[in-house]
Amino acid sequence: MTNILKDSPEDQLRGVSWKPKGVDQTELLVIAHQKLEDSLRYIYCIPKSEPGIRQFCFLAFGLAVLTLKQIARRHQFQEGAEVKLTRPQVSRFYIFTKIAVHSNFVMGLFFRLQSGALKA
Repeated sequence: MTNILKDSPEDQLRGVSWKPKGVDQTELLVIAHQKLEDSLRYIYCIPKSEPGIRQFCFLAFGLAVLTLKQIARRHQFQEGAEVKLTRPQVSRFYIFTKIAVHSNFVMGLFFRLQSGALKA
């Protein structure tokens, strides 16, 4: 869903859309937030004794959260590059994941702080 929203301006220029008809961006962001809540609960189920698996899942989860946050803040954008995370942002988040995966509280706090714009 993140990539569908991020790539939607380019897709529209090509005459295609992967978004459901009749569902606007705000509604999709709300749905994405709900799915991210489910994803975080899944990550919580992974034992803390498996930090590599938790980090792998939390990295994808967090990059989606941060990208969707940028989409929500922009409302309208002409190309995906406008909402794409920068290399330094990705690098900083990657470092953060190494610490965060040891604490459900820290991962949950990250989500609460970063995802507010997705709830509309």
